[in-house]
Amino acid sequence: MTYQLILERIFSAVRTKSSLNDVRADVVQLMRTEAERRSQDSYPTAIAQRHPLGFFACKWALGEGRSLRLHLWSKAFEWAQEPGWEIHDHVFSFSSLLLEGSLRNRVYRIDETPSARGEYSIYEVFYNGSESSMKLIREGVGLKVCADTEESPGTIYSLDAGVLHSSELVSEQALTVLATLADDTSPVVPRVVSAHRHQSVAFDRSPPPDSQVADLLAKFGQYLEDTR
Repeated sequence: MTYQLILERIFSAVRTKSSLNDVRADVVQLMRTEAERRSQDSYPTAIAQRHPLGFFACKWALGEGRSLRLHLWSKAFEWAQEPGWEIHDHVFSFSSLLLEGSLRNRVYRIDETPSARGEYSIYEVFYNGSESSMKLIREGVGLKVCADTEESPGTIYSLDAGVLHSSELVSEQALTVLATLADDTSPVVPRVVSAHRHQSVAFDRSPPPDSQVADLLAKFGQYLEDTR
């Protein structure tokens, strides 16, 4: 099976929530192939970066607004922003399959009622190379929790573009694979909602060297194998 076919097969299985039996094996093969490319100085096909929420992300663009993403979570990772920036939305809709580990997911909405406690601020997120920055656009906002669930392996979690949510790592490690889709109705700029109030905040998403990315992918590939 070709590299591109593996990407398309994983995307289709997660997006349509069907044919999930082979996803774990396909993801292991995908990570090992990408790790080999990086360790051999071949041209990598994934964009790899540290995420400010504390996980490591790999993204493969598939065209037509589609992408496949792997999120590798570990409590040993040390690059997360300070607590309080977890609530955010996306400029794409997504379906996320939790392959291993446990995550707590919450969904929120802006509370516009007069009695709402306006303790939050809204920021817009902008990207410049490997750096992301957040700009304060609104203060005195209330939030309401609409859903609060703890996801276990095999769970598929889906959200539309523009929906505020947060994810918290419960287990020591976790791995999710996401099928994302952006279209003409998607928001242009993602948002973060926080109790912090700063005019601007920046985060360096630069990945480690290819050799370290390869080691990380190989490690999580083995993690999936061992927990099968």
